[in-house]
Amino acid sequence: MTPFEYDNTVRDLTSDTAYPGALLPVEGGAGFDNNAEVGAVSRLTAQKYMEAAESLSARATANLPALLGCDPGLGETACASAWVPSFGSRAWRRPLDATEAQQMVDVFTSNRLVRTLQESVQAVFEAFLNSPHFLYRVEVGEMGTAVKVTDYQLASRLSYLLWGSMPDAQLFDSASKGQLAQPDLIAVQARRMLADPRTRAMSQRFHEQWWNYKDARTIDKDPAVYPDFSPAINALYVEETNRFLDAAIFEGDGLLSTLLTSTRTFVNPALATFYGVPAPAGTDFAPLDEPDRRAGLLTQGAFLATHAKANQTAIVQRGVFIRSGLFCQSPPAPPKDANFMLPAPQPGLSTRARLEQHRQNPVCNTCHAEFDPLGFASEHYDAVGRWRDTDGGVAVDSTGTLTGTDVDGPFTGISELANKAANSELVRSCAVTEWFRYGYGRHDTAADACSLNQLNAAFKVAGYKIPELLVALTQSDAFLYRDTTTGAQ
Repeated sequence: MTPFEYDNTVRDLTSDTAYPGALLPVEGGAGFDNNAEVGAVSRLTAQKYMEAAESLSARATANLPALLGCDPGLGETACASAWVPSFGSRAWRRPLDATEAQQMVDVFTSNRLVRTLQESVQAVFEAFLNSPHFLYRVEVGEMGTAVKVTDYQLASRLSYLLWGSMPDAQLFDSASKGQLAQPDLIAVQARRMLADPRTRAMSQRFHEQWWNYKDARTIDKDPAVYPDFSPAINALYVEETNRFLDAAIFEGDGLLSTLLTSTRTFVNPALATFYGVPAPAGTDFAPLDEPDRRAGLLTQGAFLATHAKANQTAIVQRGVFIRSGLFCQSPPAPPKDANFMLPAPQPGLSTRARLEQHRQNPVCNTCHAEFDPLGFASEHYDAVGRWRDTDGGVAVDSTGTLTGTDVDGPFTGISELANKAANSELVRSCAVTEWFRYGYGRHDTAADACSLNQLNAAFKVAGYKIPELLVALTQSDAFLYRDTTTGAQ
């Protein structure tokens, strides 16, 4: 489990909201943080898992009758023996077999010979949480190239796909009755789960990684250039974008195009003052429509400030994201001797002009021609996400030309570029691929071509509505089956 999934799981398992996942090391490699192919458990991570389990068990056992569901004073071993399979089946997300249950009872009885009752229950609690059956989503069973996933395994696949957490009581009940055996029954559960707030949190987590603004909470800016920027703005950025995502996906039309072209954002008085826009009444966040300036996620402060430098915008960084993150077209690697330094900011010279000086080198221009024009589109937004008409004392030039796609052509400003992207089949397919990778916790392979085709077709039939894509993710062969010969699932 990722730290995000660990926090969610222990919260739903124990009602503990201390969120120990923040203390877990961030490990892994390229791609989403739940990519099982690059994830690893180092010695430090294992130690932190044990420390987290110790803290959780200490708090959980403070009220033993509430935890155990019985009065240990009426018979400690009998009480523990009744609690073990109940708690264990939820912790391991499947029923315990008789041997596993007895082993946990033995942990209790052996500890009870030398330790207090609370300490003995803590030992069992910690054994459950330190087990691979808790920390990993283990799927064992029949071997083959297309093995149907069992009901309990499907319950976990559903819950971690849509919630980033363990199954709830209704999913467990459906699994126990064999009611997840058919895709249509799974779809019923998926639609129920979409209405749960946990799906919104999962969506927020996905988008901050896909759009690469996960560092918005900690970015810093040069106080000499942006004296009114403070760490408090970081939190407002995140809240703004989360509210935008929730409104667009779960409260609005749910269209991918809305994420790219919406002219609405959300501000509270503090963020409105920082942006220099009209403040809403009251103290909470409220909608703000800016028809001439806003274009979905590409104009959110969290995205713009993250894709920028401390003292200036980053045309290359913004353009690379649009090319690779939206169109799924990875630019070639830069030459080993490439010079990444731009001329320093100076009056009378815009960031665009300085970059165009840099591109006079033919070696640089070959690659930069693929993404620099895309980055030009957002130059009306500075490094902290505020609108500007001038840069370096000259008028901002946000014109460019999109090439190498299915919606090529000139554009002026981020709104025109965003509208092109919103009508691109490449962008729609890219969104499907990114959701596939995050939802299934792995990179796609050639063997997934049929599932991706199935998902793209379902997305199109649904009018490119994101909630319907999430349901479609629960219907693909890649979700319903696992290939034990290659490790793909």
